[in-house]
Amino acid sequence: FIAAVPGAIFGKEIQTLEEKGQITHVPYDAALRVDTHWDLGIGDATSVWFTQSAGRGAIHVIDFFEARSEGLPFYARILDEKGYLYGKHNAPHDIEVREMGTGKSRRETAYDLGINFRVVPKLPLEDGIHAGKMLIPRAWFDKENCKQGLEALRFYPRAYDERNRTY
Repeated sequence: FIAAVPGAIFGKEIQTLEEKGQITHVPYDAALRVDTHWDLGIGDATSVWFTQSAGRGAIHVIDFFEARSEGLPFYARILDEKGYLYGKHNAPHDIEVREMGTGKSRRETAYDLGINFRVVPKLPLEDGIHAGKMLIPRAWFDKENCKQGLEALRFYPRAYDERNRTY
């Protein structure tokens, strides 16, 4: 039972998507632009979700990519290899961090590589979780291309507080 994973934040939402058949084959529509949504990682993984707006508020999540210990030039190559027609590239606030070696922000480096990021406003953690819970029911995920990302969402946990014995 996915929803029964202790502390899983999005387990019930993913289970509901499965029951409704919203995790299925979701093909790339070449007539629509693909937006990307990034979670930058240095010590952990960098992940990228690839979405298309499908009308009536539906979101088609057509692809997912994740890697560790790679720089922005690597991800620029991945975007090129995917061959999608891109719309907006959305990154968290930490894309503005300046690197000590170059003095340039990650956003500036990405721009030089052809990725023009839109910086998503920083939200408190609980607000971001709430936004995810509101968005997920509108999404249709490609079963194969998003398999790794769905597993990450399925098991994304709240921290357990040993002292208070609660999540």
